[in-house]
Amino acid sequence: SAGKEGSCSNSFSSHLYWVGMSGDQGDTIVREQALRAQLRQPIVEAWAANASRMNNLYNYGQIPPQALPWLWGEWLACKDKTDSRYGISLLREEIEGTPLAYAVPCWSDLRAIERAVYYPGLLTAEEFAQYRLEFWFDNRPFVRESAWFSILTTVFVCIVLCAAAMLFYNDVNQLVLYPVEEMISKVQAIRDNPLKAVNMAEQAYAKEVAKSAGHKGNDDSVRPLLTSMASGDLIETTTTTIPSKRFAKVKKLLACASTAASEPMETVILEKTIIKLGSLLALGFGEAGAQIIASNIDGSSYGVNVMVPGQRLDCVIGHARIQHFSVATEVLQSRVMTFVNQVAEIVHGVVEEHHGAANKNNGDTFLIVWRCMNDANPDRDYLEASGVSMSKLADMSVLSFAKIIGAVHRSSVLAAYRSHPGLQNKFRSELYRVHLTCGLHCGWVIEGAVGSEYKIEASYLSPNVEVAINIEDATQFYQVSFLVSDAVVSNCSPGMRDKCRLIDRVLVPGSRDPFELYCVDLDHMELKVEEKRRAHRFGAKLRMKARQHLEHKKAQKPFMDIPELFESDEDIQAMRKNFTEEFFEVFRMGYQNYAEREWEVAQKFLERTRTMDVRRGLPDGPSDALIAFMESLGKDPAQWQGYRNLSTGRSPGESAIGRTLRYTL
Repeated sequence: SAGKEGSCSNSFSSHLYWVGMSGDQGDTIVREQALRAQLRQPIVEAWAANASRMNNLYNYGQIPPQALPWLWGEWLACKDKTDSRYGISLLREEIEGTPLAYAVPCWSDLRAIERAVYYPGLLTAEEFAQYRLEFWFDNRPFVRESAWFSILTTVFVCIVLCAAAMLFYNDVNQLVLYPVEEMISKVQAIRDNPLKAVNMAEQAYAKEVAKSAGHKGNDDSVRPLLTSMASGDLIETTTTTIPSKRFAKVKKLLACASTAASEPMETVILEKTIIKLGSLLALGFGEAGAQIIASNIDGSSYGVNVMVPGQRLDCVIGHARIQHFSVATEVLQSRVMTFVNQVAEIVHGVVEEHHGAANKNNGDTFLIVWRCMNDANPDRDYLEASGVSMSKLADMSVLSFAKIIGAVHRSSVLAAYRSHPGLQNKFRSELYRVHLTCGLHCGWVIEGAVGSEYKIEASYLSPNVEVAINIEDATQFYQVSFLVSDAVVSNCSPGMRDKCRLIDRVLVPGSRDPFELYCVDLDHMELKVEEKRRAHRFGAKLRMKARQHLEHKKAQKPFMDIPELFESDEDIQAMRKNFTEEFFEVFRMGYQNYAEREWEVAQKFLERTRTMDVRRGLPDGPSDALIAFMESLGKDPAQWQGYRNLSTGRSPGESAIGRTLRYTL
């Protein structure tokens, strides 16, 4: 049918599809009344013509011509188990060009939910039982709409349930699962490499800084902060793009934006505690105790087993000593701890930057190690893991000790002890200054735990450690600040090897064979104290910035030319400016004649270098020591066994070394 929009019959939710007669008292009465009620063709045609012109309250539209014969046609019988029905169907057959897609010849062809029947309301019970008119309506449009609404309702309920489940799941993840998984991952990382605990603490703090500065707190937003910290730029404020309020509300509603709690959750406190404990273990045990920590964390028992077998390593061993420490301890008393920590901050910082590891600090001495190779597992050694070659590692060990000596004498903090009245009273004749002497050696060590179940200490045991200590102790003989064994020099690059001066061939306690001894010439008296910086609180944020800056510089060291860094360092340049090429050539000729037992010729050259004034009026220590040693043997090369035995005492040339005290001051 057609008509005006909104008033056409095809927009109704229910349509009359079957009209008939039924009764409960027999088929005869119903058939007779059905014949009487049957419509005639003229009446139907007249009604159809009149209905097609109506346009006041309803617009009935036009009846398809194919359906008109059904109205005046014979009423067909529809029988069921209880009564009889006779009538006509308005949907008897499918009609092309109309929405009718399913023919309904009988009233019962539709499902019960799709049909509805109506009767005349003014019949008595007896009349209703005899016969009655029935009007069956097709409710399929209404049922179809109801089904769509039911589907939409079901979908809406599912969405609500899913959203509620996601909100609950998000809370469970954020409050329980993710923190627990994060803690497990951190414990596993500490178990694999206990030294990573310090980096974890730094990264966690960086996230806190980023979050407080307006970042989201994820890895992508923290990475620029870490990069800027590593490059040395202090981040005071951070500019971020703030989303619109509407978008922020949507994110908050969908639980995509976290809300800062007034108090930290228990899982956060536990995670921070794990990181802090791991950091303390890493700082307390160092690289030497990494295996102890890893083996105990990896174990399935509750007991702690500190008696872990050691492992053999090849490494560069460094030993540094604070001169006149006993006097400083006597004068400073309780402040000596602050004094040692100020020196240790310089030593540890420089060594860490150059891929070394501080091991022990016995007050006045520092044991430093540059790990080279693990004999037990050479496929996974330090060199492979860090990408640092052995030559590069030896170069960095020499550079780091040279920078330490310069940094100690340039430090304005340590320079304050020069004016300390108690220390000046002990050294009346000369100005006291903090000074370190250093020794380097290369060889095998056993890395492990030393002690008992009551107290353990991660350390390195080897005769080579004793050799490194005695090399540093030999600086008193040769009146120099820095001595290096040939085991280290042979591994250095040619550029760094040229910076080392061969001064003697010695045998020290702990060494079975004599070896050549080198010195790195440095005159710390040429250095000026740096300007005192403005005092500021070195809090966690500045400490984090400093550590990130050192990590950035440390990562760049393997890709840099270490000899070039040695030559370009301003402090090292100042300490070596008086050591001319002429001085090195003359000493080289003198030592060559000394080694060839031409002592008379050697003494002439060494006398020249001894008085060349390369150290502000002080004699050259190695030249002075070689001359004194030759004089102690009566200048008779036949009594010399080809090396100087430092393990039998310090009597040879002892009188010539008496000036060491003045030099170290």
